[in-house]
Amino acid sequence: MVNHATLGCLLLGLAVSVELRSDEHANDIEELVGRVRAVGPEAARSAEARAARDALARCGPDAIAALLVGMDTPDTVAANWLRSAFDEVVDRAMKADPASLPTAELRRYVLDASRQGRARRLALDVLTKVDPTAPANLIPALLDDPEFRRDAVAVALAAGDRAVKDQDEAAALTAFDRAFDAAREVDQVRSAAAKLKSLGRDVSIVEHLGFVVDWSVIGPFNGPEYKTFATVFPPEREIKLDATYNAQAGRVSWRSHRTLDEFGTVDLVKAVAATDDAAAYAFTVIESPTARDVQIRCGADDNIQVWLNGKRVFAKEEWQNGTRLDRFIAPIQLLAGANDLLVKVCQGPKYRDPGMANPWSLQLRICDSSGRGIRFTTTSRDARSEKQP
Repeated sequence: MVNHATLGCLLLGLAVSVELRSDEHANDIEELVGRVRAVGPEAARSAEARAARDALARCGPDAIAALLVGMDTPDTVAANWLRSAFDEVVDRAMKADPASLPTAELRRYVLDASRQGRARRLALDVLTKVDPTAPANLIPALLDDPEFRRDAVAVALAAGDRAVKDQDEAAALTAFDRAFDAAREVDQVRSAAAKLKSLGRDVSIVEHLGFVVDWSVIGPFNGPEYKTFATVFPPEREIKLDATYNAQAGRVSWRSHRTLDEFGTVDLVKAVAATDDAAAYAFTVIESPTARDVQIRCGADDNIQVWLNGKRVFAKEEWQNGTRLDRFIAPIQLLAGANDLLVKVCQGPKYRDPGMANPWSLQLRICDSSGRGIRFTTTSRDARSEKQP
């Protein structure tokens, strides 16, 4: 049965339809939402969309679910218009009768990981106004949720801290284990690992996030003037780990390098040379137990190109760019067995301020779509020669 608030909304929507387009009738809330979402590039249909938004803003709380669904769009203009109507509907319901808010629909939307995060958080905010216990009841179970993962990890870390205070080591270990397993961001990963270590349990951040730490490196190959990104140096034509080449400072050859950084960052100034206007290469072989679709997540100072089994799978020319976790993400397909992985990192010209150091670095990890590192091993295959397509 349609309540009076919804009926008023629908009638107003119908009036809007007649006024704007006589051959079209906005006979339900979803149609009004659709009119707002059809606002078009640069608000081309803004008059019609605004009228529909105003009609929605006069609706009762039974329009909330449709408004949330409507806000699940990459079109920020339409989403913002629907958000303004949503806020008016919620504010009016909170003043008149908070119990009229559709808590079951809000809860379902919060838990629907297929929806966009900003709208899900909005739904949780509204739900919390009616049920202040909602975050405590819903968040802890969302450790694998793309939007609420960080919140759930924070809850697990806090639970572990309470257990430590209560001298319940078993409960603390369980909570910190859960936090570490789910954590994907630097601060939470580091915090969970440190808390576990304080209780006598060592964990590997490198393995957890899938960092590649064992490489063969070569360079520097000279530029100059930002030309190194496009210049094809010998490692792009062949991988021959016993070869030497003419380069910036004379003859260069491949050498093994293992980074000890807990987040897999390779300092190329130390691994290769302190230099400017140059390129270096890092090579390894990824041994995968099965064929699988995964992701490469990487960053570099200054820019980066990545080849997998002779095919370039990622390239980003961006000078004076710092290395940071998951700066770039690219899908790749690993073969069962050996996979050649070659990375090129370019170093830009020296800074104008001679007192500033010119950092040069690389960070790369292999993970699933959630950001969890996959299982793999690396080999060097010294003296191996194989042409790159």
